[in-house]
Amino acid sequence: MWTKILLKPKPPYRITPHLERYTLPDKPTPSTFSNGVLRRALLVDGTLVPTEVRILSENCDPLIEVIIYSDDRTLVKKTVDKLSWMLSIDYDFSKLLKIVREDVKLYRLAKKFKGLRPCRAPTLFEALVKSIIEQQINLRIALRIIGELVEAYGFKAYVGKKPFYEFPTPERIASSHPIKLRRLGMSLRKAETIIAVAEKAVMGELPSLKEVNENPEKAINELTSVKGIGLWTAELAIAKVHQSFSIGPAGDLAVKRGLSKLYGLPPDEKAVREKLSKYHELSGILMYLMVMEYVSK
Repeated sequence: MWTKILLKPKPPYRITPHLERYTLPDKPTPSTFSNGVLRRALLVDGTLVPTEVRILSENCDPLIEVIIYSDDRTLVKKTVDKLSWMLSIDYDFSKLLKIVREDVKLYRLAKKFKGLRPCRAPTLFEALVKSIIEQQINLRIALRIIGELVEAYGFKAYVGKKPFYEFPTPERIASSHPIKLRRLGMSLRKAETIIAVAEKAVMGELPSLKEVNENPEKAINELTSVKGIGLWTAELAIAKVHQSFSIGPAGDLAVKRGLSKLYGLPPDEKAVREKLSKYHELSGILMYLMVMEYVSK
């Protein structure tokens, strides 16, 4: 049984370049993206729901096809709501274009990547674990390690012969051991931090998404109190779940180099924060676009 839904984001809307950079075709993170199809399972009210997303069109006339492998109306609605959040279809890119119009270089950057935005993680736990793994290593290597974690501890469902994966719950990670996580390719320190985060999540000690969006700075301070989580990791994790994209990792190397490429300024964190202080509510999305500018040819 399956249900097809069409989503129409407010234009301009682009997500494919993000999926191509931050998702693998052959390793679940827990999503896979191949031949224009994004696959992932989602735990909704305790039920594992396989989903497929096809980006039918983007830019000025965006259209997204969503296949939910369920015919339960309540489950389908909740799954679509979750996917809509993850695909960031609520973000209004046209407002960004209006606000940065006075800055020639930022406006040129926004026009170059018109409509582009990052996907959001469905939970802070997933965002935080991924950010810990991504610390100080190549993105593709990090994605591979995340894939190993998902395959070892996540959930798996099949539709025909097609596998769909969901991210591990905190309970599954908390019941493991750092040595076992280390075997997946991460350092022992990262493994210890991930288990500590899982234990906090099980105890209900991580900020809720509501708390993150109401006071992201407070949430960042709470996260940095955990051993192994610095400012970069905390800001990146919050950026992955923040509704308005006003938070980003100013100390990220690609962000700093993106700023340097754009303005010819020194590639340092202070320069990033000073340059974007005028656009506080846009800081996260602008840092993201700077990364995409830096990695683009």
